[in-house]
Amino acid sequence: MKFYAIFFFCLFFVFQVDAQSREELRVKQKRIEQELNSLSNLVSQTGKDVKQNLIKLQLLEKQIFAQGELISNLQQQNDKTSSQIQFHLDEKQNLEDRFNQLKEEYAKVLMSYYKTRNAYNDWMFILAAENFNAIYKRFVYLHQYGDYRKSQASEIKETEGLLQVVIDSIEIEKLEQERLISLENDKLEELNTLKENRLVLLAEIRDKQAELQSQLNMVAAKEKAVKTEVMKYIMEERSERVQKEKIVEAASGNNKYKLLNTVFESAKGKLNWPVENGIIVKRFGVYHPANMSQITLRNDGVDIQTDLGADVKAVFKGEVVKIVNIPGANAAVLVQHGDYYMLYTNLKYLNVKVGSKLEIGQLLGKVYGESTEDRMAILNFQIWKNQEKLNPEKWLNTGKI
Repeated sequence: MKFYAIFFFCLFFVFQVDAQSREELRVKQKRIEQELNSLSNLVSQTGKDVKQNLIKLQLLEKQIFAQGELISNLQQQNDKTSSQIQFHLDEKQNLEDRFNQLKEEYAKVLMSYYKTRNAYNDWMFILAAENFNAIYKRFVYLHQYGDYRKSQASEIKETEGLLQVVIDSIEIEKLEQERLISLENDKLEELNTLKENRLVLLAEIRDKQAELQSQLNMVAAKEKAVKTEVMKYIMEERSERVQKEKIVEAASGNNKYKLLNTVFESAKGKLNWPVENGIIVKRFGVYHPANMSQITLRNDGVDIQTDLGADVKAVFKGEVVKIVNIPGANAAVLVQHGDYYMLYTNLKYLNVKVGSKLEIGQLLGKVYGESTEDRMAILNFQIWKNQEKLNPEKWLNTGKI
């Protein structure tokens, strides 16, 4: 029975390790599929003007990347399945060898038994002994011999049953492999379609480059107006605050803004997103989208495309210190956290006012983007340290980016 103990241990160990690894891949597959579904929904919400085509291009790029990740994930699952099939085939061969060996041994035992039995039966064999001690030994021998034959038969039956389990497992794994291969082929076709759509969209954007640049300039003008108001406030507030803090610190030795800064900085990379669901469609900084050198994008924060009418929530404790309303740009809410500021732009239906003390997750308002002309809901989210613009992607919870 030592053979079965080792066999079951190896089978259990390999199964546990493989099951954990494959489950991790399946969890990742589900996450990617959810991301692709979210991206697809956001693409369906984009309009047909040139500016929105640029955003659609960013979404397509993310879809193509995610689709590639999904295909790679399926290939890894297929590799794991192939390894498992090979493992079961090896075990099947071992069990078949063991099964044949047991049958041969059992046949020899039966042949020996019947030859002995033809010469004299069991009782004659026992009674033919010279003394009582010899009789007892022959009795024990025959009993052990019978137990051995039963054990051999039982082991043969057990091996046969285990062999059938392994054969069934091989068939199940082969069906899973067929499913994975079929799904991978479908995803490859979808990836090719996405790449073709990107080429078509790139051509359309290039054909309407002048119109696009005009629209981008209009957006930049609105953003500049908001930035001017924010900069003016920060400069004035900081100048006044520095003077007050010097007086307070000199008197008490405390500086509440230093403490606020320390608490805020400890949250770097852990901040909740301002919207429940969203995809970054315009990154921080100055860059060329999709390697289009003729178009330059500038962003002091990140543009997050989200669901129409989505709630915008505070990502950290703070105080609303400024609300900016620029015609055509909707509302912008500036929240202070010591030397740090967060700017939420393109809001409507505000739920706060200047002086509001905010808790994490408190509702600020809703993202604008429900009109017939502009169906996309895009929140521009910025983080400043005094007058320095910071990359929000380094502060937000990266698990959602």
